This record gives sequence, C-alpha cells and structure tokens, in this order.
Amino acid sequence: MSNILIVEARFYAHISDMLLDGATSAIEKAGAHFERLAVPGALEIPTATAIMAASYMTAMSRWAASFAAKPTISKSSPANRRADCSISG
Repeated sequence: MSNILIVEARFYAHISDMLLDGATSAIEKAGAHFERLAVPGALEIPTATAIMAASYMTAMSRWAASFAAKPTISKSSPANRRADCSISG
C-alpha cells in the first residue's frame, strides 16, 4: 500500500477544494493511503515538505532500529554461560 502526502496551498480555497476532491478520489480509488497538509500559500510548500520528509525519515530510522541485531546469551553449555558474539535477527 502506498503512502502519499498531499500538500495543499489554501490561498485560493475554491480552487484548492476542487483539486483536493479530485486527488483524494483518485488516491482512494487506487487503494492508497494519504495524509493532507494545508499551508497558507505556495511559498510554504517546500518548507512543509522538508519538515514532513524529516519526520518520516526519523520515524523510519526508529522503526529500523527496533529490528537491530542484539547479542544473545549462549545457553549451549549450562556450565559455561557467557555472552556470545553471534547475531540474531
């Protein structure tokens, strides 16, 4: 499933509403998920997009870190339990 960000400049609200309706209906028809971010005008779009991209990258790196390999304790020999250097994922 695709995730799509719609950044909408609301300076001309009547035009923005029509464009948003068309975009959201096409996205929903395709079965994708979208988020909407409204900004006052077109000049704010690059900054808003950069902030959302940085937020997404931070979330993805935290998600990936949750799967990071951690050392395991070797239980092969009860008499010799020590930290093992093997990596489990």
